[in-house]
Amino acid sequence: MYWRHLLLLVLSVTAGMAVAVGQPVPVVTFAIPDQIQIVRFIAEEDAVYASVHYLAITGSQAPERKSALVCWKPDGRMRWQRDLPEAFQFACAGKILALIYDDGTLAAARGLLTIDADTGRTLTETQLDGRAAALQYYPREHVLACIIYPQHRMETLEGAWMEVRAYTRQGHESWRRRFETTELTPCVMDGRLLVLSDAHATLLRLDPATGLLRWRQPYRAATSPSTRLPTYQTCGMLSMAPTRTVAVAFDADTGVIASHFPVDLPISQYQHALATPDHLYLAITLTEGKGVLLKSFALPGGQLAWMDEWDANTDVVTPPVCWENRVAILARQWHDVIGGRMIGMTELRLYARDGTPLVRQTRDTSRQGYWDDTVAMQVAAHRLYLVDGRQLVALAWRTDTK
Repeated sequence: MYWRHLLLLVLSVTAGMAVAVGQPVPVVTFAIPDQIQIVRFIAEEDAVYASVHYLAITGSQAPERKSALVCWKPDGRMRWQRDLPEAFQFACAGKILALIYDDGTLAAARGLLTIDADTGRTLTETQLDGRAAALQYYPREHVLACIIYPQHRMETLEGAWMEVRAYTRQGHESWRRRFETTELTPCVMDGRLLVLSDAHATLLRLDPATGLLRWRQPYRAATSPSTRLPTYQTCGMLSMAPTRTVAVAFDADTGVIASHFPVDLPISQYQHALATPDHLYLAITLTEGKGVLLKSFALPGGQLAWMDEWDANTDVVTPPVCWENRVAILARQWHDVIGGRMIGMTELRLYARDGTPLVRQTRDTSRQGYWDDTVAMQVAAHRLYLVDGRQLVALAWRTDTK
């Protein structure tokens, strides 16, 4: 199966299907009264969960900004709302929600909450002694795994180690594994595989059930520092190498290189990757805001299937998302300065899987309603979910848009 392979991208410093005509149409909006921001959300087939900010207005006092966790039915009707800390990390573990809170400050209180998904009732709270990242639920092992950046390193920058920890759905620690490294990055934390990379140019696969090391493999010769890109059920990385850009597939059982193919990428500012059973998609922002490049490669051979590039003063491009037989990305562009403030737009682009452009929708960022590229898009139950200004919106594909 395709998810048994890991993918490595090394960046050089020098180097048809039938398409139904249609449009994405908003079908459901998810919001509570006086909502001002969607922080994170999880879209499931039978429910939508979101960590939000809202203004609490009481009498003549000034409005107070508060955080809440909200659950809606897929039709937009609210099931429950609970005042809870902002979700720094957020995952769904069946009928249990896991929320890690951390306000981002050095002295922040940090902890893991487990929450009943049906009622919003807090079940357990576990204090954390470090900053968590890449929270992911592993259903076969019934554990929640995350990377922990230790508190003392944030305070003193001493102690070259990091940890991976796993917790049960009841909030109890299942295991922890310490690594003597200054960097530990998720490569494949997708609910099946648990593969990391460290500061020593090494791939590490752990057993999610026990934390034991399955294998350890170096993934490249000595190079300059790299930027690692998590992708869906593969491992995508970009790092500076002296020769060319290549993609390398690693066997997930052994870590041994299974195959490789060339990938021509220019030097870029932001890079994102997405792998499906038959394609690898790369979306990058060129340096100095010179444009966006989207490439698709056929798997497993790596032949270039199609590409699209457009010139724009682009600041950010989001990870590609597959929405049934379509590929979606969001890009933020700056086009003018008015009153000392940059005015721009966010652009939603949809392509058929064969590269045919389908839709281009833009929103002015100076207005309240705009596509928010800072919150990743999701797909559930044939819908594309994305943040539209202060609210969450579900889009459906309609072939009859008259």
